[in-house]
Order: sequence, then C-alpha cells, then structure tokens
Amino acid sequence: MNEKNKRQLYIFATALILIPAAGRLASGIILYLGIVFICLFGTLLQYLFEIFASNYAKSIYSIVIIIFLSSIFNQLVKLFSPLMNLYTDFSIYLVSFSVLIIKFVTLKSDETIAESLSRKFLLILKYTPLFFLIFILRDYFGYGTITFPGLSKIIEINLPYPNIFRNTFFYGSIPFAVILIAIIMASIERGIRIKNYFSLKSKEKDKK
Repeated sequence: MNEKNKRQLYIFATALILIPAAGRLASGIILYLGIVFICLFGTLLQYLFEIFASNYAKSIYSIVIIIFLSSIFNQLVKLFSPLMNLYTDFSIYLVSFSVLIIKFVTLKSDETIAESLSRKFLLILKYTPLFFLIFILRDYFGYGTITFPGLSKIIEINLPYPNIFRNTFFYGSIPFAVILIAIIMASIERGIRIKNYFSLKSKEKDKK
C-alpha cells in the first residue's frame, strides 16, 4: 500500500471518530484516551493469543479483543463520570473500528511487541495535533468554550465569543463538523502536494 492510500485510510479512521462525536474537547480527550487504551492492551493481548492461535483465528481474535477492550473502556468512563459517558458512549465503539484500521495499515509480520507498539503510537502521535485541533474548533465555534472532563460535570472555560456564532445550532452540528474536517483535510493534502512538488524540483535542480 502506497503512502497516499495509507494517508487516506488514516484520514478515514480519524473522521470516523470526529464526525459523529459530541463537539466538545472533553469528549475528544476521553476518545483519545480510548485509542491509547485499546491500542496498548489490544497489542499486548494480541501477542498473547497468537502464541496459541492458528493463522485463521488470529484475525478473529484481533476483532474480538478490540471490541472487548472498547466495552471495558466504556465501563471505566461510566465509573469515572456517568455524564461524560453520555457524551462518548456510542463514539467509543467507533474508536474500535479506527483502531482496526490503524492495525491493518501498520500490520507487519515478524516484529516484536515493542516494535509494534512503537509504530502504532508514533502514528497516533502524528495525528494527535489534528485530532485535538478539530475538537477545539468545534468546541469554540459551537459553544464558545474549551471543555475538560470532570467527575460530576464538564469543566467549561468560557472564551470571547463573536455574536455571529451565538444562538446558532449549525456550528455545534455534524454538518459543520463534516465541513470543518473536509477543509482541514483538503488543506493538508494540498500542503503535501506542494511540498512534494518543490522537493521534486529541488532534486531535478541538483541533478543538473
């Protein structure tokens, strides 16, 4: 799989979480922790089961493990903050599909647990700024706040908020999330093409 196709799969995996999720940074923090939790323990359990599993059973075990860990993490969120669980309940299960995509794209045979974890977490870190940027923008444009998860309530920090955004449902809605993500993704893709163009020109100049 070439880099462009991999990048498109990463973008799809990210959008799968971002679009239906509640547009609050507090939700984004919980979902990000869910990705880290499932990737970490999913990889460890996968290597444990592979010792006993046949090649056919390995892929089935991977899916079962990831869904099982999603359920465990969902229960942990419910214990930590029932209110936050209302915001993230459905989206946590979408995280499991995103982790499956990450697993598929980063899959390599004959590697150690440390190597597998290193590659997965480097990929997660690479897309972390984009992940949180979209949640921050949705939180601000939709509600004029930056939020953080709390035990009994969402912790809100009110920010200066232009009147043009007030009393408007659109900025907190899924259609706005789709438009925002599309603009950011298109800008990233355009930036990569420009970078590749100048890199190619530079190589051609060096050959001369």
